[in-house]
Amino acid sequence: MVRLRYSYCEVFVKFMLPAARILIAKELIMKYDYTQLQAARVLGVSQALINYYISGRRRPRYVEALSKNEGFMMIVNDLARCISQKGNCVSRLVCTLCQKIAGSERLESMIRSLRIEPQEVITGSRIAG
Repeated sequence: MVRLRYSYCEVFVKFMLPAARILIAKELIMKYDYTQLQAARVLGVSQALINYYISGRRRPRYVEALSKNEGFMMIVNDLARCISQKGNCVSRLVCTLCQKIAGSERLESMIRSLRIEPQEVITGSRIAG
């Protein structure tokens, strides 16, 4: 019997959202010439957090895991591009990110990259796995 441990929203808020913010910031800085402060302001995180991650002083496990997931990085790169083009994705960043991840056919692999079994996650009215 599979034990349900997480809701999708819990996985998203605890792991995916913080990782996405850091990875989008890195993309904005490296590819679109944003400063750390500009990226931090757009994404609602501190400049110090971005600096710690980019300098290597802080390496959250889930950021590293999700940065290796192709599906997750496609979403991150799309949102970074939208932000850099001053698209309307900035005002609804969290909702857009949540919907894109939840609707991705690669959701299971993203959850697995966090070392969580998809069968342990409830997404909407169904179990992820």
